[in-house]
Amino acid sequence: MQELQGRNALVTGGSGGIGVHIARALAGAEMNVVVSGRREDVLASVVDDIRGRGVRAEAVTADLAVRERVESLIGQAEAAIGPLDVLVNNAGVELTSSFTKLSPDELSSLVDVNLTAPMLLTRAVLPGMLERGRGHVVFISSVAGKAGPAYDAPYAATKAG
Repeated sequence: MQELQGRNALVTGGSGGIGVHIARALAGAEMNVVVSGRREDVLASVVDDIRGRGVRAEAVTADLAVRERVESLIGQAEAAIGPLDVLVNNAGVELTSSFTKLSPDELSSLVDVNLTAPMLLTRAVLPGMLERGRGHVVFISSVAGKAGPAYDAPYAATKAG
């Protein structure tokens, strides 16, 4: 992790779950961090905590179910702290229900947030990483992607993807 000191990271899903802990760990490795998520108030708290660790931190509110927000997120993060060296695709949604009770919009949203958004974000960040000759992209999955728990088939499918 020493090679990451002073470098820049974006963590999606940074307003809850393990995203907060990932952002704190990166800050603990002396990385500057942009946290992204839907809950602006929580993001502000996470940013305050990270700044207290002596690194730069910014929040970018984004709902990854909205294509325009996905398409602009990398640019906003880089405008906030500089070129990204690490992208952590952590954001995810889970709707536990009988498959037949999920609406087409709910199914599309699961795929958009859990599978399509990480691929689009990666596609957007890779050219800069390749140009600089360095970078890391991390995809957070779930054991559900291997086991396919009951009432969680769409989530499991997107996490397997």
